[in-house]
Amino acid sequence: MIGSIRRGIQTAAAIVAAFGLSACGEGAVNPPAVQPGSGQRPDAAPAASACLTKACLYVADFYGQTLTAYAASAKGNAKPIQTITGSKTGLQGPYGVAVDPSHNIYSVNTNGGTASTGSVTVYKAGANGNVAPTRTITGSNTGLFYPFGIVLDSSNNTYVTNYNGQSVTVYAPGAQGNVAPIRTIVGSNTGLYYPEGIVLSGTGKTYVANSSGESVTVYAAGANGNVTPLQTISGSNTGLNGPQGIALGGGKIYIANFGGSVTAYKLGANGNVAPVQTISGSNTGLNEPFGIAVRGTALYVANESSNTITVYSASANGNAAPIRTIGGSNTGLNGPAGILLR
Repeated sequence: MIGSIRRGIQTAAAIVAAFGLSACGEGAVNPPAVQPGSGQRPDAAPAASACLTKACLYVADFYGQTLTAYAASAKGNAKPIQTITGSKTGLQGPYGVAVDPSHNIYSVNTNGGTASTGSVTVYKAGANGNVAPTRTITGSNTGLFYPFGIVLDSSNNTYVTNYNGQSVTVYAPGAQGNVAPIRTIVGSNTGLYYPEGIVLSGTGKTYVANSSGESVTVYAAGANGNVTPLQTISGSNTGLNGPQGIALGGGKIYIANFGGSVTAYKLGANGNVAPVQTISGSNTGLNEPFGIAVRGTALYVANESSNTITVYSASANGNAAPIRTIGGSNTGLNGPAGILLR
């Protein structure tokens, strides 16, 4: 049910993007604090170069057609440090974001590109404003088909989940244009069913959240073709409800469920297993959560419908209130989807 509703939302958004229209956002909190003696006005945004030296939270805004970045410690009605937006950017329904070791920024665009295949666009480190991508992957050879999630491995290969393609495609470092993937996970054995979120472990395993399959599937490093997952989390005990975003941290797999919860499982979980944590309830601020990221003891969740990022203790459980929230008119958040801490 969630999957069919989800596809309806995405189709409508694709029409909006195709005709160059914009969707509306909402929310308001408080402006960020300014350090005494900094010479910065209270309403001024930090310099875009800040993300080159400090940890930042990167966000793909689906309805806003933007990529934004905030200080990892941001809260309230904080202005972004960087905003990539405008006609030159090639952003069309961005749903996922990634950043490489050189701080180049990658976006996966669901309804951009040639013949509606979608695209991957790459921007130089510190990019801000209406800037053109330095590289674009798009075209009939790419295997992109309504791409959603994106992640980079330690060799800078780019992994993309294709929602309508029921696949994971992998591209070589520096790939651009109408290039074929170097590997593709696809086929009836894979268990992929409208895949969205994707993350890699330190050993190169690929973890995928399957939104309509109500499952999480895990593949061996270097997996290619019609391969069987090493692990599959699925079943009535799991609490999975439209799984979208996926993150790894502290020996756990965290899932953002579009149905309104966050569930966590032991890293080696397999089968119809109950979560070790569930964040759910009226106090949580969760509202159609999509993106999820973990940094140390903090868990970040992007709420697509409320235009907020809510932050929890990584050990939070039950009807837990966030320890801070990013939201408001200054944030520029408009359909936040994929998020990344870098």
